[in-house]
Amino acid sequence: MAATAIRDGIRSVMYQLQRIDAFLLDTLYLNVQRMHERVPPASTSHARFQVRSDDQQKELPSWTMDGFKNWEFHDVDIVALQLAPWTFVTSFYAYSLIFMAIILNRIQHVVAPAQSHRARTLQSWCSWLFPIDASATPTRFIMRSVSLYLLWKSALRMTVIVFQAFDAFPAMRILEPLGRWASASSMIDVCRSSFVAVCSGMVVSSFTRGLDGSHPPISSFNLPQYAFLLHLYSSPLGTVFNRILGAQNGQNPALRPNRHVLMTMLLPLLQITLLHTQGIWKRYSRDVLIPTAICSTLGLTHFVYTLWAGHIANYPLLQVLPSFLELFFVFMIACTTSINVLSQILQYGRIARPLFSPGAGAFPSKDEEFCLALVRLGTSSLDATSVAGLGNEVAPIPSNSKKGGTVRLGPSGVLQMEIFDQQKSRSRSRKAYANNPFAREIKHVRAVSAEGDLWINVTWMKELYRFAVTLWRFIKAMWIAIRARGRAESTSEQEGDSSALEETNEENKPVDKHRNAYTRFLAGDVISDDEGSDYDGHEDDSLSNSDTESTKDAYMDHTRTATPESDEWAELETSQLYSEHGSQRATTPLAPVLLAHLTAQSGSPLTRRKYSSMLRGDDRQSSDIAQSTSFDPAAGSRHSVRLDPEEEESSVTRRMCVICLCSERTVICWPCR
Repeated sequence: MAATAIRDGIRSVMYQLQRIDAFLLDTLYLNVQRMHERVPPASTSHARFQVRSDDQQKELPSWTMDGFKNWEFHDVDIVALQLAPWTFVTSFYAYSLIFMAIILNRIQHVVAPAQSHRARTLQSWCSWLFPIDASATPTRFIMRSVSLYLLWKSALRMTVIVFQAFDAFPAMRILEPLGRWASASSMIDVCRSSFVAVCSGMVVSSFTRGLDGSHPPISSFNLPQYAFLLHLYSSPLGTVFNRILGAQNGQNPALRPNRHVLMTMLLPLLQITLLHTQGIWKRYSRDVLIPTAICSTLGLTHFVYTLWAGHIANYPLLQVLPSFLELFFVFMIACTTSINVLSQILQYGRIARPLFSPGAGAFPSKDEEFCLALVRLGTSSLDATSVAGLGNEVAPIPSNSKKGGTVRLGPSGVLQMEIFDQQKSRSRSRKAYANNPFAREIKHVRAVSAEGDLWINVTWMKELYRFAVTLWRFIKAMWIAIRARGRAESTSEQEGDSSALEETNEENKPVDKHRNAYTRFLAGDVISDDEGSDYDGHEDDSLSNSDTESTKDAYMDHTRTATPESDEWAELETSQLYSEHGSQRATTPLAPVLLAHLTAQSGSPLTRRKYSSMLRGDDRQSSDIAQSTSFDPAAGSRHSVRLDPEEEESSVTRRMCVICLCSERTVICWPCR
């Protein structure tokens, strides 16, 4: 219930405000229109109702009560003047400001920077349009096209109106349609279209910056203040003091505010238009210093003109304080800099000290507006002169700075010392003065050289030697680089032919080896893996596995570790295959082999290599082989590994009887592998 009552109360208050606003404006407009429709005789006291082309007429201020008193308005018109600012609350501009606040807030929180996307394979018109590149100039121009049209249209119309107000519009036939179009527009339409254009430009700029991820520059444009200015001077209340004739005819003169008011309306609109146009290029979208400097300079010039001509009463009150602050900063910077330059030129004959404080923050950047640049320059100029001002406030210390001791230094040390004898004070004794170290101040040191000294000394010779060595190394490196490049060019063709020939020989070499081995095998020759290499036995206490499969597995593992491109292992594998095939065809009798196993005295198994040496009667080789480790034919090149004590104990256990486990077996038949 309470919420409903509050809501109904707010609605009733708003309704009453709207009724008061409409009543006051309608009454004022009707009175003003009735007043302008009168045509008084020239001899009466109402001659001031003539148009502004009369040079004897004095313009009345647009924001004082004197104008209404002289016009002899009714009481309702004076009440309308007093309540005109309050009508802004229920006007179109107030509702637009609320809508703009919501839109800009949502754009800032919702619109995220666009990310790079891959090209879509969908062949449709959407794939050619989306996603867009927010940083591309054509895209930014298309997004700003509507707002640019509205801004430039409003700026052009306002410019023509200002020229007409200052009687400076050129009377050219080609510009007649433009002048008629501007003069036929009512002030309400001009102000509303300008405000809509400014709002559209701000919305589009915020949306574009959200898409491309750029941070907005600090802006001093005050939209509520500009909206209040447009509302105040769009009604007949602000247009009763200044009448402007049409561009080409004197019929139906348009109602306009004071020309100084029109100038303050044009400059913010022109600044927004220039910044919005510059935002088409992302590279220059943040460079706001130059456009704002142009518009601010025009505004300051106009403000100074109104002060100089005594028309400050015609200047809008909302713009007086900001313009005065900018003018104050400009005056302070100009005064400080000019006095600093003049004093330095008179003292030193040149500018010896910086005019602004050193540092990167002393000067404005391109992404700062003109008002911030004035603040930076003013602060920097004050900082540069603050040290000099502090020095002027400190009392000077008397000292005889022109006189002092002198020391002459040579290669061997101090050659001469001249001590200046200062005048003794009467209140101090001679002894106290003699013990004072400040009385022997040395202010000049002169380094001299003995006559006849050569400029070629030891240091010079060392540096010359270092230079010569460095130069020689550089020349040598250049010569080596040139020769290497020449050799590479001369041997490039030969390397191509030789590489092709080597590849052919390498391909044919394994084939020839296999062919020779196969020919010998067919002829009945014995092919052994010992051919082509000398066997060097070495000591190995390790025992191989007793079954044939373990030897074959070891051989296969070793063969896998070898590279297929190795000729040695390929030849070894071939000889092993042929030897195994021959052993299957001509089997060795079992009795000699069994006897050899029984009579073998070595702890390691009897291999083929040992058995062959026993048959040849080579005692030296047999003894060496007995002390060496057993090797697989295919793994002959593996290094020996000495057995650990545990492995040696296991080998002894294997020779024991499998039943009693305490005596050696009488028959030990080791496998052949």
